[in-house]
Amino acid sequence: MMLFIDADRDQSTGWNGYDYIVNRVSPGKKAVVEKNVGRRWEWEQAAEVRYAVKGNRLELAIPRRTLGLSGKTIDMEFKWNDNMQENGNIMDFYVNGDTAPGGRFNFRYREYWNE
Repeated sequence: MMLFIDADRDQSTGWNGYDYIVNRVSPGKKAVVEKNVGRRWEWEQAAEVRYAVKGNRLELAIPRRTLGLSGKTIDMEFKWNDNMQENGNIMDFYVNGDTAPGGRFNFRYREYWNE
């Protein structure tokens, strides 16, 4: 199960807008967070982070600094994908495995501060 993160909500950065990917490399005791290289399906390790699995739930502890968000308000998009068959082919989100949300849609997380 891979997590794609668009940390800056800018489609011109990362692979099809996704700046980071988690679990492209199978996790061991820690999950691997990778940063996109050159807007291609090419990734370099950015960090190893804690994770926990209980039943059908997965929790990841990804520090802000890992996503380049230290000192910034978080406004990002993300997508889950399981069983991708053609790595690097964005159309695979439509035809193989399970993707949430479907197709090219993303979930959005925006942080609000009450001051």
